[in-house]
Amino acid sequence: MRTIYPKARQISIGYDQVEDRMVFTSRFKDGRVRRALITRRLLSRLLIRMSGELYTTHPVAGRSPDPDEVLQMEHIAAVAHGLPEAQALPEKPGAQVTISQTGLVVDVQIETQNEYLVLGLISYPAEPVAGIKLTREKAHQLIRTFMEKAVAAEWDLENKTAWLEPLFCEYASGKMV
Repeated sequence: MRTIYPKARQISIGYDQVEDRMVFTSRFKDGRVRRALITRRLLSRLLIRMSGELYTTHPVAGRSPDPDEVLQMEHIAAVAHGLPEAQALPEKPGAQVTISQTGLVVDVQIETQNEYLVLGLISYPAEPVAGIKLTREKAHQLIRTFMEKAVAAEWDLENKTAWLEPLFCEYASGKMV
C-alpha cells in the first residue's frame, strides 16, 4: 500500500532546545503550516538513507574507482550554490495561517522518481506529515542543513556515510565547504 502525503511547497528546519529535537516545518499551497519533531536517532537514519539513495542513483558513482569521492564532489558542487533564501508564498488577503503541531516523526520514506528524490515524513500514529520532491542538488542542500543544525545542537551523530565523513569534520570545526 502506498502512502499519500500532503505536498509541501516550502520547508524549513529548526531546532527546539527544550525538546532537543529538530523541527521540520512544512508549508502547503493552501497556507497551512505543519511542524513535526525529528529525534537525533531518526535524523541519523534519515541522513544515511538519503545518502544511500543519492549513492545508488548516481550515474557515475558505480563505475568510479572511488565512488565516495564522486559523491563528495557532487555534494560540494550542490552546496556551493548556497541555500536559497526562503520565499514567502503568496497569501490571500485576510487569510489566516493555521500552524499545527503534528507530533514526533517516527518514519521516513525515501524513493527516487525519475531525477527526483522524494522524501515523505510520517508521525505517530502513522499520520503522513508532508512529502517533498527534491532535485539531487536540493537533496544535498537539505543534507547540509540537517548537518549544520545537528552540529549546532551538539548532537554528534553516529553512523555517518563514508562520503560525508570528511564533511562532518569540516562542519564541526566551523569551516564551510
